[in-house]
Amino acid sequence: MELKILSDIAIIGLPNSGKSTLLNKLAGTHVKAADYPFTTLTPNIGVKRDEKMRKFTICEIPGITEGASEGKGLGLLFLRHIERAKALIFLIDGTSENPERDYEILLKEIKKYNPRILKKKHILVLNKKDLDGFRNPFKNKVIEVSAKTGEGLNELDEKIKELLNE
Repeated sequence: MELKILSDIAIIGLPNSGKSTLLNKLAGTHVKAADYPFTTLTPNIGVKRDEKMRKFTICEIPGITEGASEGKGLGLLFLRHIERAKALIFLIDGTSENPERDYEILLKEIKKYNPRILKKKHILVLNKKDLDGFRNPFKNKVIEVSAKTGEGLNELDEKIKELLNE
């Protein structure tokens, strides 16, 4: 028997993209967040309530790396939890050397694992807007946020509500 976390939203990203910080801000959790890769070794889940007191669950998936779909690291264990989410947040580090490549890695690993997952509703989020070196190569297809300062999270909240109510 295998336990897979059921959630409304799964936050997916490479290691150190800010997934734990985003979960903490969105759901008021107190998940350990640090400035080094693989701070999170197991999925974390939080509950968010909107202004009408409706609740939805958010699951933070530990960092997906290149080769995860082939069993590299703990990738298969992490990818399994994405299957049960209703929608996805792809969280990309906006200070990365190549945010587009980071996004492509996530898409490639998920497609190799289970291409049906990519048919789920999703939001592309570019994090770390508060830091020097932030850049947005995606333009209008992305929501820019700083999970650390909270900048852009109102827009993300609205987009999440839209996604879950479609």
